[in-house]
Amino acid sequence: MIRYSCFFRSPLGGVGGAILKRGAAGCLRRGGSGSSPTSFCWRAGARGRLPPLYLTLILTLFLFLLSCKQNTSTINDNAALRIISFAPSITEILYELGLDENLYGVTQFCKYPAQVSQKSKIGGFTDPNYEAVLRLKPNLVIMLKDNHTLTKFLDKNSIRHISVGNDSVSEIIESVLTIAKACNAISKGDSLVKRLRLQLEIPPANVYNRPKVLLCVGRDNPGSGSVSKSFAAGSASFYNQIIEAAGGVNVFNDISQSYPSISSEALIRFNPDIIIDISAAYMNPNLDEKTVCDDWEMFKNVSAVKNGEVHCLFGDYLTVPGPRLAMAAERFKSIISSWVKKNAGA
Repeated sequence: MIRYSCFFRSPLGGVGGAILKRGAAGCLRRGGSGSSPTSFCWRAGARGRLPPLYLTLILTLFLFLLSCKQNTSTINDNAALRIISFAPSITEILYELGLDENLYGVTQFCKYPAQVSQKSKIGGFTDPNYEAVLRLKPNLVIMLKDNHTLTKFLDKNSIRHISVGNDSVSEIIESVLTIAKACNAISKGDSLVKRLRLQLEIPPANVYNRPKVLLCVGRDNPGSGSVSKSFAAGSASFYNQIIEAAGGVNVFNDISQSYPSISSEALIRFNPDIIIDISAAYMNPNLDEKTVCDDWEMFKNVSAVKNGEVHCLFGDYLTVPGPRLAMAAERFKSIISSWVKKNAGA
């Protein structure tokens, strides 16, 4: 009596071509470049022929492997990506990577580019609309780090997710690479990172006289006629490198906090050469520059105020830590370069 045995191994391993080869010891082998071959082996009698039953079994297993391969490639296919973004900076990165067609949901705070208004809204970072998330059937959710509640919800519903940071320029650049890799857009991600690094490169310290810059990122009641409680960019914020890339020195470079509060005494003591106020950039876009800048006139003895170097800027590109940071760096550079020219030889 002839004894037969049949087995297979690595049924999901590799992505090689679907090729059947008869090798030594009577094996049908499916394999390809870079894959672990899947083998079907038997022990045959003198004529080495398979009975119909085992042939049927082998063909069935082979078709099963093909279907597994096809399902895997579909998941990795960009056309099948259904992405939800939980931050404006993430949304802007996705558009820069050309993934707008794969973006199905965004937060209520995602405003750029203009066409993002047509995307479904899924709440915000702190108050996500879970029903909307499930309704959109995403297979990739991208969010900022440390959102533990949202993470638990996504894990519970078996929704793939990744988290990125944006506290520093290095984190922003890393987030581009992470998102690009997750979305099969590595080449575009590398190009974007190269451009950002070039635009945010810090010039050598001895290139020219660097002004001390105070960047006010938020304060109470801009345009009210005075400056009360306010916050500045510290050394731990992503703005610190933008100021340096623009050719300035952050007046709070020695303060390790991201956004320290500024007292009137501290402002007078640090005596910045330039004040850049972006406190009204996003929350109060209807205010005009002169109205906001006039608030600082109460500090007449501070160099920036005395020399007309208070600059109040508007635009959400100043507040979203994403690809448009390069625009902020260029605007800061224009202000600082003008100061350098006026103070050349001083």
